[in-house]
Amino acid sequence: MPRSKGERYIPKGMKQIMGLLYLFLGHYPLGLYPFTNRTPFPESAEIAEMVSIVHSGGDLGCHIDGGSKTPAAQKMIESADQIRDIISKNGGLNVYYNIFEWYEKECPERINILRDLSMLKSPGFMTKMQIASAHNMSIRTMDRERDLAILHISREIYRRGQLLSSEYTPVKWYINRR
Repeated sequence: MPRSKGERYIPKGMKQIMGLLYLFLGHYPLGLYPFTNRTPFPESAEIAEMVSIVHSGGDLGCHIDGGSKTPAAQKMIESADQIRDIISKNGGLNVYYNIFEWYEKECPERINILRDLSMLKSPGFMTKMQIASAHNMSIRTMDRERDLAILHISREIYRRGQLLSSEYTPVKWYINRR
């Protein structure tokens, strides 16, 4: 079935990057700051804790070396490794740093929205409504701007990651001549 006019084809690798950025934006206390080289990137234990909160809704309540919940805890550690694999597959953290720096120059208003949304999890920070009014827009418009920013950043990270990887095969473009 053909896609409708508004639909986009998004490659699997790009969806993974988008999911990673949304995960950090929504569930990491410092949001996207680790990708901007302003704070150190979290350790595997922090990533595993963040992923466990997303998947199970809370703490696993066990140690990794025993108990009835060992498979669940092991799965969380492996998911932290998956996150690191997604980052390394796309050129490593330096590519993310460079893309966020580039996007800050290209679209400073959108990066400011992402920066403010990154701080939503911080204690005593503004609400989503206050952030939207600070940027003179509705929450719906702000969410659209956030989604566009994540899409643009993910696309650029994916593109550069593909160019840097050894698996890259150039796409042959055919011009439809009628």
